[in-house]
Amino acid sequence: MTARTAGRRGGVRRLTGADAEGAGHRATIGDWAQGFAVALAQDDPRSGEQLARAMFEGAPAPVRRLLEAGWRLVLGLRLLPAASDRAIVGWAISSSTDEEVVLTADSRLLTAVKIVRRDGPELIATTSVRYESKWGRLVWPVVLPAHLVIEPYLLGRAARSHRASGAG
Repeated sequence: MTARTAGRRGGVRRLTGADAEGAGHRATIGDWAQGFAVALAQDDPRSGEQLARAMFEGAPAPVRRLLEAGWRLVLGLRLLPAASDRAIVGWAISSSTDEEVVLTADSRLLTAVKIVRRDGPELIATTSVRYESKWGRLVWPVVLPAHLVIEPYLLGRAARSHRASGAG
């Protein structure tokens, strides 16, 4: 699959069209969707779940705290305990294969799905949102600018973390 892209920051590309919407993935939902892609090292053996853990759990502590505050306090997401092996930073693992992990979280405002997957030589992360109330439709655009900066930053860090660890 060749992703159609727009914009580039540190090797991370913003996906457009069907690629941004998860290309019809069964877990994609609703009212808004966006995706990003970055090249992985050729020798990177990590699964989708391992890459998602590197992306979110490997984030600098201040970034993790900012994310959790936004998710809980602004969006009201009901997150699982961080120590749960069925969650990544509180997002429930709906499914996990070697290629991808599907994460879900919801609140009275919205339901969100994050899909982190390997697609050949690329790591792709998509987020889709379904508004559960008119307030969700009002709050998400306020959060969106932060999402559009933080998500590609974390994706790029996760892809580079394999090289930085000296693995391979």
